[in-house]
Amino acid sequence: MRVTASLVALCLAAPAAAQDLVQFETTLATGLIEIADRPEPRATSAFDVVDAINGGDLTGSPAALPAPAPPPVRQATPTMPASPPPPAQPATPAVPATPAQPATAAPQPAKNKVAKELSDKVQELAGRREFDKAIALLTQALGTDGGNAELYRLRALTQCRAMRLKPCLEDADKAVQADAEYVPAYLLRAAVRVDSGQPKDAIADCETAIRIWSTRPAGYDCRGVAYRALHDFPRALADFDMALSKDPKFALSHFNKGVMYALDKKLDEAIASFSAAIAINGNYDAALAQRGKVEIAKGDIAAARGDFAKALALNPHNGTAIVGVQALQVAKALDTLATQKN
Repeated sequence: MRVTASLVALCLAAPAAAQDLVQFETTLATGLIEIADRPEPRATSAFDVVDAINGGDLTGSPAALPAPAPPPVRQATPTMPASPPPPAQPATPAVPATPAQPATAAPQPAKNKVAKELSDKVQELAGRREFDKAIALLTQALGTDGGNAELYRLRALTQCRAMRLKPCLEDADKAVQADAEYVPAYLLRAAVRVDSGQPKDAIADCETAIRIWSTRPAGYDCRGVAYRALHDFPRALADFDMALSKDPKFALSHFNKGVMYALDKKLDEAIASFSAAIAINGNYDAALAQRGKVEIAKGDIAAARGDFAKALALNPHNGTAIVGVQALQVAKALDTLATQKN
């Protein structure tokens, strides 16, 4: 099939404001769950919540009961006249019983935890694109747990998935205000700032994540994305490499490195980076779709078609793969028309 320059432009060229939309498709849509590397909340049901709050003892510690008195010892029968009994000793005064101590205060639940049922329900609703219902659930939860940074972060994420960047950024701000040491909130706010055209502001959030999580890759990857949006590719590359030095299997940094190479027109390096991400996570639909775009630029149409098909099988809503397939269909139709005319 002949692929014209206009088709390549359709698949690869994008306005500057949209070039980092690819990051929105991956970082925001997945909620940064892998980036944050947070354990699942302990509570998985209302009963588990109660058990966590009460430390497994719903009745409290009972007061100590006084020990029973020992049974009287029976005297042996005398065989001789008994000696006169010794004078009676005054009874030892009884030691007053120690008053029962109040039960120890029950431990409080861990900070910024969200019950798994709520998290799963929000994900289910968002997956069906019922964003308003998901947001209503989180708003209701915040009514009773207004200091929970993770609830604000989840609501921000849901707003972003609904493409409402302004309320998304507002909720990300609230998550940071709720807990100034909660790294997932900074990572999300940085991603939103990049997608809102504020990459310079995002760098500060990324550096806060680096300060708190200095041994993890997420903060470095975050800053690399911000530098990439500024087209400062040397600094972006240094940060992606630093992230991978912290964790060579951090697929997101391989992916983001691939996007950077594609923007810098280094197509072979881009394919290698996307392939590294896919080798780590075979279900990485965004990496498959982006690799397909680069394969079109290199003229490998069969490989591109295969990658787009795999990406759409994993995620039918992957916008990059949808556009890629449409572009290939248009090119095929144009080729057929040109052949008929000849």
